[in-house]
Amino acid sequence: MNLLNSILILLTALVGVYLESSYGGARHLFGAQIDLIPPLIVYAALRSSIVTMAILAVVGGLCFDSLSLNPLGITICRLCRTSQ
Repeated sequence: MNLLNSILILLTALVGVYLESSYGGARHLFGAQIDLIPPLIVYAALRSSIVTMAILAVVGGLCFDSLSLNPLGITICRLCRTSQ
């Protein structure tokens, strides 16, 4: 169950990053972009191991940076600070 939980968390991160970068409806409705990865990292910290949380921060950060104008790897630092 732990491996399945980790895989589902990582897949949720990939879908969340894709929705953040492609769907602009919430950004126009609220006037700001809603970030989905930090709450997912908090969930991973509470429900799974530290390895899953670290992999989620790296994979989620790199995917977010690759789909945005951020320099590659800059979001990883912010996501690792979220988990502390």
